[in-house]
Amino acid sequence: MSGVELTVAGHGDGGQGRKTRFGPSSGRRYHLVMDAINNAKRLPRGATALKQWCEQQLTRHERYVVEHLEDMPEVRDWSLGDWAQRG
Repeated sequence: MSGVELTVAGHGDGGQGRKTRFGPSSGRRYHLVMDAINNAKRLPRGATALKQWCEQQLTRHERYVVEHLEDMPEVRDWSLGDWAQRG
């Protein structure tokens, strides 16, 4: 799935607009965690705190995107890591 390209006219660009690409993973992993918590039959210890943390991360991400016109580094540079390679 490819990202979404937005054109945003901002201060200092002469009104031309700046194209910015947001990938499909832009904050989506936080939503996935919250969906899993919301749909769990039994919540593990710490689930409520984890959901609150995800909500805070989404708020941070939204503010960062508005200010910098790109995903925050921890979202943009995220990867599954070595364990995903092990299969």
